[in-house]
Amino acid sequence: MMDKVLKAWQKIGMFVVLLILVVFFSLTSDKFMTTSNILNILRQVSVVGTAGVGVSFVMISGSTDLSVGSIVALCTVIIYKLVMAGVPVPIVCLIAILIAASCSVINGILANTLQTHPFALTLAMSNVWTGVAMLACGGVVLFGLSEKFTIIAKYQIFGAIPSLIPIFSFLAMIGIFVLSRSYFGRRVYALGGNPEAARLAGIDTKKMTILTHALAGAFYGAAAILYCARTATGDGMSGTSYAYDLITAANLGGITIGGGSGHAYGAILGLIVLQVLTNGLTLLGVSEFYQRIAKGLILIGALTIAMAQRKSANRTDKEIAMIKDKKDN
Repeated sequence: MMDKVLKAWQKIGMFVVLLILVVFFSLTSDKFMTTSNILNILRQVSVVGTAGVGVSFVMISGSTDLSVGSIVALCTVIIYKLVMAGVPVPIVCLIAILIAASCSVINGILANTLQTHPFALTLAMSNVWTGVAMLACGGVVLFGLSEKFTIIAKYQIFGAIPSLIPIFSFLAMIGIFVLSRSYFGRRVYALGGNPEAARLAGIDTKKMTILTHALAGAFYGAAAILYCARTATGDGMSGTSYAYDLITAANLGGITIGGGSGHAYGAILGLIVLQVLTNGLTLLGVSEFYQRIAKGLILIGALTIAMAQRKSANRTDKEIAMIKDKKDN
């Protein structure tokens, strides 16, 4: 019975939670189901969700990246400086993506070299990238980014839909396709599922780790571009909560810490649930402190479900092995 419940949760659990939240906040706040509020939620998801696609690659590969927010923040400062210096927007975007990818690759190289847990390593690198970002911006938020850059996010499609949303949708589809349909994506899953088995199968695990981090970093850079375009600022502390929110969202969406399972679209759905929860509670006037408690409890719940799913999968594998043994005998 429990196995059936867990399988059902994997398929439709997050959709049910999202539906319940939408219905609840629609009934308790007359501001929730307004066009402006829905677009606001989608804008928030678009920026963080782009970075979330990159985090999905890292987590499915069996790693963790707590420096994602710091890398995004560093890139927002660099973008601001370059744009205000008169560098053409396309070149600025390319530089931001390359810098973010390089920062993430450094994380991957250090993980391979030091053979330490990525949690501790990326926590340390988060401080490094934050420090560099704060030095670059002088410890202040840089306001007034040129409109020639902010048009990326503020252009209205059909006179109503901010361009930020379809840009994110396009980037998310690329990430989902690469993970689920490409040869590279299959290797990412293999790396996270069993690194030793992947190595024995001929996969260069060290190279794959670096390539995965590079691709993830490219999405971090894209997230920084969307952040700057939306807020018209460069902020060395802009991504403070990204790592926690994205890891929570990934776990909610079925990407377990340890890798080898889950999908990028699950992480995006988990992030939508978190944003709807935060938005709804804010509209109801619930203190941020209580919101933090709620998010912490949600993460504990997601980890509990993930543990139960792993146990269920292990039981299934043992049952299959026993059936095979009986047939052989």
